[in-house]
Amino acid sequence: MNRQFANASAILANIALPQKIEDFQMQMQGIPGTGNIGIHGGGHYSLGGDPGRDFFTSPGDPAFYLHHAMIDRVWYLWQALAPSSRTRGSSAVSGTRTFMNQPPSGDATVEDIVDIPYTGGSPKKIKDLLSTVSGPFCYVYL
Repeated sequence: MNRQFANASAILANIALPQKIEDFQMQMQGIPGTGNIGIHGGGHYSLGGDPGRDFFTSPGDPAFYLHHAMIDRVWYLWQALAPSSRTRGSSAVSGTRTFMNQPPSGDATVEDIVDIPYTGGSPKKIKDLLSTVSGPFCYVYL
C-alpha cells in the first residue's frame, strides 16, 4: 500500500501539482470511488497496530506518529508555495465541518471555531490556525 499510494513520487506530486485546497485534499486523502486512497490512506494502511491493518487501530503502531508528522510536513510545504492564498482567506479551506460530511453539515469557513478543550488552549478560529509560523504556532519543516 505504501509503495503504491504513499511513495516519494506521490508525495512530491501532492506538493507540486494541486493549486486549490480541494484538489490538494483529494490528492492527499484519495479520490472516492477510484480505488486511490492517497498518501494519507496509503500510510495508514501500511501501518499496523494489529495484524489486520485496521485503519482505526493504526495509532497502535508507533510509526503512525511519524506518518502524521510527514502528512503535516506535506501540508506545510504545499502552503509555502503560495502562502498568501494557502494560509489565509476563504480559499484556504474547503469542504464541510464533519468528516466525510457525516452527519451532514454546512461548509467550513475560516471563521469557524476550533475548540479542543483537552489540549489546554482556548477556542480559535480556523484562520488563526492555518499557518505554522504565526498565531499560536512557531515551527517550520525542513
